[in-house]
Amino acid sequence: MPSQKTTNSKNSTPTSKSSEANPSLPSTLELQESLQADAKALDIPTGSAQIFIKKAVEDAEKSLSSQKNVTRKSLDRALIKELKKYHQDLAYVYQNRDKII
Repeated sequence: MPSQKTTNSKNSTPTSKSSEANPSLPSTLELQESLQADAKALDIPTGSAQIFIKKAVEDAEKSLSSQKNVTRKSLDRALIKELKKYHQDLAYVYQNRDKII
């Protein structure tokens, strides 16, 4: 039987490895869209936000690629660590997203 790629039904793009292993994890695209919305709320220029958000998400997924089981908490920790390299305020908002009103 030929192997089939898992796709995200939203726009037919392959999902991230972490979301394939754990369906409760957001896809790369969902993470990027969420972070871009937060960046817009912080008045971060769209172009630069897109660039460093994409890089941060890719680096976070790369750092988790060796883990057998990726949890939402470990994904959040890795993403916050990467975001701090590019924008401290966005990292803070993401880290406290459930606590900020």
